[in-house]
Amino acid sequence: MADFANTFEAAIPSLRKKMMTCFAVDGVSGGFRSVWESFKDVVNAVLIDFMTEPPLELAGERIKIAKSKSVYPDLEITMPDGLYAIDVKSGEEGRDPWYDIGRLDTYETKHFAKYKGE
Repeated sequence: MADFANTFEAAIPSLRKKMMTCFAVDGVSGGFRSVWESFKDVVNAVLIDFMTEPPLELAGERIKIAKSKSVYPDLEITMPDGLYAIDVKSGEEGRDPWYDIGRLDTYETKHFAKYKGE
């Protein structure tokens, strides 16, 4: 694949449809944290399916899943041109998601220097 980031971004509308279909679950209630924890496995599965099917068609071994909740990123993608990070955020309907960047002093070395795209 010539440019993973551009191909991924162009396919986001179809990813959004897949994700919303998986989240159309009745009877789920609670705060965003409890709801998010119940959907964590769904999100990773949808993203992995999305990236291993057309148009991306990545080999599964290119995708590394975080082993715990506090590990960054949620998914790490290895491509010939470098590493890419996917970190999933949740939010409230109708509002932009909040980003929890805890250590701005290390962001440049731990994110920008390591990943070609996030």
